[in-house]
Amino acid sequence: MSEAGKVFMFGFTEEILSGERLAFFKSAGVRNFILFGRNLAHLKENIEIIKNEFENPLIAIDQEGGIVRRIKDTDDFFFGNMNAAMSNSASFIRDVYFATGKILREKGINLNLAPVADVYLKKRNSIGTRSFGSDPQKVSLFVNSAIKGLHDAGILSALKHFVGYGGAVKDPHKGLPEFGGNSEMLEKALYPFKTASANADFVMTAHITVGEIDPENPVTFSKKAISALRSEIGFKGPVITDCLEMGGAMVYPASEIALKALNAGNDLLIVSHTLSLQKEMLKSVEKSGIDLSEYLERLGSLKLRKENPKTLRVKKKFVCVYKDNGFIPKEGFHFLFPQIVQEVQVEEMKVQQGDFPIDPSSEETERISTFPLKNAVLVSYNAFKHRGQIALAKRIKEKNKNLCVIVAGDPADIKEFSFADCILLTFSPLEKIIKHALSVIEGKEKAEGILPVSEEIIWKE
Repeated sequence: MSEAGKVFMFGFTEEILSGERLAFFKSAGVRNFILFGRNLAHLKENIEIIKNEFENPLIAIDQEGGIVRRIKDTDDFFFGNMNAAMSNSASFIRDVYFATGKILREKGINLNLAPVADVYLKKRNSIGTRSFGSDPQKVSLFVNSAIKGLHDAGILSALKHFVGYGGAVKDPHKGLPEFGGNSEMLEKALYPFKTASANADFVMTAHITVGEIDPENPVTFSKKAISALRSEIGFKGPVITDCLEMGGAMVYPASEIALKALNAGNDLLIVSHTLSLQKEMLKSVEKSGIDLSEYLERLGSLKLRKENPKTLRVKKKFVCVYKDNGFIPKEGFHFLFPQIVQEVQVEEMKVQQGDFPIDPSSEETERISTFPLKNAVLVSYNAFKHRGQIALAKRIKEKNKNLCVIVAGDPADIKEFSFADCILLTFSPLEKIIKHALSVIEGKEKAEGILPVSEEIIWKE
């Protein structure tokens, strides 16, 4: 049997792993697997199949929190990184990731493809609220705390996405982004990887072009970039790609992608969805005759984590009052929540029902803004893209209403609603966090969160 299957991590699109896919995985000698929301309705059965059919399998999932959380059994602590960073507490971050890890371990998962180490470097970037913020030192502190929390729960970690999408605008799921920053911004982007990679089990590469490192090849396919990760940053463990079916990776013929990723220095290649692509990429590696011993040695050095029992202490929820011109407290107000739609192709952000479309028309705006109460609370979600929300807020103000805006998406929305009487930040649309923000507005709870993104980035055009 070829060793090629051992350098792949495969997913499957069926709710339950099919006989066809299982037969292929077994014939290929695969032992690394990634699960998605589509597999979770029959999670126990899928885990049992994998563990019964494969020896010591690595079973991974993306459980960052916030908008990227495959498992949704509870929203009690899946805050999302930017929301959790409002705590300004490394111990809180550790507890959040420990709680997350405990759920994964109980379900039979042993690798979380987290935490995100991308630094929020420019407004409207493609990583958004999945980042811990714009301060590289704090991002580093928080990712180290997140790794510690996962390890305490007995879960392996993957620091992602080297070098980061915080300076890029294009979504790598849809195409190949470019790092849109100078050398100073690049140093900030690299800092969390320099200070946290030694504690991580994997480092995941990003599908992004960084001119100062390699103007010709995306990081995933750049020997210069991955050599720098090893020699300059000092990471000794296995390097894992993001999914090679993403738009940012499919810039080469499918028959070349896997080999290019291996030749660049990646040790484990994720192909998440398509059976035909999995077969094609595996075949290309087998036919190449590439010596896989070095890759397999690094992968073989991984040891599954043992749980370090500790007390689960995740209780607080954090919001930040960014602006208040006498709006708080308010007992009676008209509450408006938009229909949240998937902003990036992370699969798990399904449409969330709301009171109005995410980008209402002028007719809808007039209808929605007609209500008798003097005070209104409007939740915004990435209104910088969906400007109908801004038009709605302005129309509410034109009708001599008092307005408080809860920014539940990207920090770029803060500037867009500068005319509001009150701005609260949750950086999360999760129901329990929005309810906490409403309790703050009503004066029932205190807002203890701080702003994790610099004012300069928020107000700079």
